[in-house]
Amino acid sequence: MATNYIYGTYSDLNQLAPFERELVYDVDAVFQSIGNILQTEKGERFFRPEFGSELGGFLFELNDAGTAAMVEKWIVDAIERWDTRLVLDYNRTSVDQNPDNYQMDLLLAFSIVGIPGTVSYRGVLKA
Repeated sequence: MATNYIYGTYSDLNQLAPFERELVYDVDAVFQSIGNILQTEKGERFFRPEFGSELGGFLFELNDAGTAAMVEKWIVDAIERWDTRLVLDYNRTSVDQNPDNYQMDLLLAFSIVGIPGTVSYRGVLKA
């Protein structure tokens, strides 16, 4: 059974051009939301102290498989709590250590409720 997809199911203000009153839609809005969640430390946002992630706590931890697993858990927990539009694919979501570059490579694979297909979000967590 095919579903009808309407462009503009999700929208948000464009944070790259906030004074131009442009909006971002659908996948771009979700990517922006993921960035907001991961870049905001818990306690940083007024009136919503639980919003965000706790990635800053891993800044000076040893870059090994155990730390990468903990970072992945914190990211998945934060995304699932704060953006209910996403359905994560746990088999394809990963945080891989990259100690030579002092970073961890992030891959989030998910589908968006109401939008057909799957999407991948790639990011880098730098020390």
